[in-house]
Amino acid sequence: MQRVPENIIYQVTKQMDTAPVDTTSILKTNLFGAWCGVAYCVLLLVGWWVIGGFFPLHRPSAGAEEIAAFFRGDVMKIRLGMVVVMWGSAHSSRSPQPWRTMLRGSKGALDL
Repeated sequence: MQRVPENIIYQVTKQMDTAPVDTTSILKTNLFGAWCGVAYCVLLLVGWWVIGGFFPLHRPSAGAEEIAAFFRGDVMKIRLGMVVVMWGSAHSSRSPQPWRTMLRGSKGALDL
């Protein structure tokens, strides 16, 4: 693998430092990030609770047979619930653009 020269990395970061930051894009990015967190929590609850059936939790005194019977009971429902949870976590922030905008906007505040 070929190594990237350090002067190119310096030039790119220098351009990001001097680029003007639009406050509207920062606000939209922050709102997008906040709503992604809410959407993830909703998908987590739907996947685990509604579809997967993991709530209420098993009793601590439940034996191995009872736990195994739960997982053998409705395999497709459990799998679908886990797919919803994984999809929600993978797509809660699908683009690197919000991260880039947030870092550019907070560069002075964080002193990066």
